Amino acid sequence: MSATPDHDPLRDELTAGLLARLRRYEETGDRRPVLAAEAWAEARRLLALVKEALAETDVLYAVGMLHWLRARLLPENEGAQDLEIAVPLLRMVHMVRPDAVPADLAVHFQEADDGVDTRFRAEHRLGIEQLHRALATGDPAALAEAVLRFTEALRLVPAGHGDRAGILSDLGVALRNTYERAGDLDTLDSAIAHLREAVRTAASAAPARAMFLSNLGGALLNRYMASRSREDLTEGLDVCRQAVGLTRADDPEYAKRLSNLGGALLNQYQRDQEPAALDEGVDVLQRAVDASVPSDPLRQRYVFNLAGALANRGQRAGDMADMDRSIGALQSIVRDVPADHPLRFPALNNLCQDLRNRYLLTDSSHDLDACIDAGRAALGAITPSHPLHAVTEGALGRALCDRFNRARNSADLKAAIRLLRSAAHALPDSARKSDIRTPLGSALMAWSEISGDPADLEAAIQAMEEAAGGIPADHPAREEMASQLERARLRRQQYADDLRDASAWIDHWRRSEQTPVPDDPRDPEKPKVLNDLGLSLYGRFQITGDAAVLDEAVEKVRAAVRATSADAPRRAGRLANLAVLLRARHELTGGMTDLDAAVGAAQEAVDATPGRDPALVRHLSLLSDIRHLRQTRTQDLGDLGLHIDAARAAARAAAPDDPERPRYQANLAAALGMRHERT
Repeated sequence: MSATPDHDPLRDELTAGLLARLRRYEETGDRRPVLAAEAWAEARRLLALVKEALAETDVLYAVGMLHWLRARLLPENEGAQDLEIAVPLLRMVHMVRPDAVPADLAVHFQEADDGVDTRFRAEHRLGIEQLHRALATGDPAALAEAVLRFTEALRLVPAGHGDRAGILSDLGVALRNTYERAGDLDTLDSAIAHLREAVRTAASAAPARAMFLSNLGGALLNRYMASRSREDLTEGLDVCRQAVGLTRADDPEYAKRLSNLGGALLNQYQRDQEPAALDEGVDVLQRAVDASVPSDPLRQRYVFNLAGALANRGQRAGDMADMDRSIGALQSIVRDVPADHPLRFPALNNLCQDLRNRYLLTDSSHDLDACIDAGRAALGAITPSHPLHAVTEGALGRALCDRFNRARNSADLKAAIRLLRSAAHALPDSARKSDIRTPLGSALMAWSEISGDPADLEAAIQAMEEAAGGIPADHPAREEMASQLERARLRRQQYADDLRDASAWIDHWRRSEQTPVPDDPRDPEKPKVLNDLGLSLYGRFQITGDAAVLDEAVEKVRAAVRATSADAPRRAGRLANLAVLLRARHELTGGMTDLDAAVGAAQEAVDATPGRDPALVRHLSLLSDIRHLRQTRTQDLGDLGLHIDAARAAARAAAPDDPERPRYQANLAAALGMRHERT
């Protein structure tokens, strides 16, 4: 009875169920299968599943006949709604299969066509089939053919005929879809003109009037997004309100029309920044979600739109409840949709942004980790040619910078720099100068402090200079960028000076290493020379970033520790130095062996420090920092407990007048907060 639609098992099951109810009534005369509340619900679910109902005659027949029979079997005052639904559906069936509709209704349709050239019906039907094919497959040729068929049907239909409004609306819908694919505003203007005429032509009480208004509202909002014309937004909002007002709450289209109205209200808020429009938009979009049935293929779209509105309101007012609802809604979409669903990427992308926004308010490491997971999944869901690929790279890069600043994991910093560089390369200059170059410059500056490589510092300065060029002179961020740039330039000069000083000290300690000295039973000179040579080499590494220099520094300080007797007063300090160098090498290479060795050296330094020695609190703090670093790598609760023990010991050991005491206490509080989050 129709063009073959995409196979949908649920639609087929519901259609078969309604047809079975009709047969049971015809065969037995039992009204119950037709009048049951479940029958109404099944018909509603079925219409909600159909992307383009006009092309699926089997669905139109099943739903239309169910409501036709209900209208005849129910008392007149109860069956009016069923009749209102049945007649336009069976009218469309009659266009394709005149013999399929009840005889008295077919006579009514035929009498309406007496003396009329009905060739327009064939053109209209062919246009509907082509439009359905275009919507289902994306075939531009089918869409172009639909426009031609609808145009011919409009030429043939008499000026006052009842079908004219429907043809005008269908032509407007086809032209709107053509605009959405090609972006030609003249085509959109034509779509709006035809949709306006459809609304004007349709009788005020016509059942399809709400559909015509909804189609017009959508097209006006399309044009507003392209032109930012206040007139289009105002008219689109008014038309969407009318469409909702004419739609019954149990109509399958009710949720979609509510969602369209909610979208229009969000556009009004974004234009005028009126909180009332945002509040109403949230309310309307929540009603759209509540009105949709689980099988509605657009339900996830309604949830996505609601999440966006809640995120907007949460950001504006700092309302954690709205932010939590938005994140929960996006997480439900990601959980429920298949991997190839068109909403998966935008849901992941928005989830990444919302989680980072909440992290910036709560400082929750769980939110930051989840944000990074969502950002990585979002990148995995699209190809590099996707128009939002670079923007998504930038968002993920910023989140990784946040985590590096929190946990000091150099792997996060490396990944952030790679992503931000890629985004800066892909985005146009106007978009990348401040949005991408600013965090890229900060990340490169942080990396230059780890690597000590002047080339990294030069790259940071270049990125900051480009970022500064994209920030308006009166923007508050310009002063901060200028300050960062000045610090980077000073650091560049210090590198040159420090390298000369480090080279001089290294030469001095190398000569001392080769000079025989008399033994000192308490602290031989040889371990001191080895220790100081290692620290000088470490200074050169911090300037040059040369990994080989760091390797030599580690070996010299390790040799100094081995050459220092177990009871020597300076053994604890040299163990602490070794722990610092091993941590630095771990941050450079990511090797867990160095991190484990750093933990061991720091613990030995604590054990070797007398209880009243002022160095004890520094060694405890060092142990706490390195255990924290290990816990961020392993995510092990045991490591977290050891980190807390060391942080607590450092806070207790600090003297009341120790200027570092607040930092030790803050470290303990952060560690305890982390354990609370995890447990």
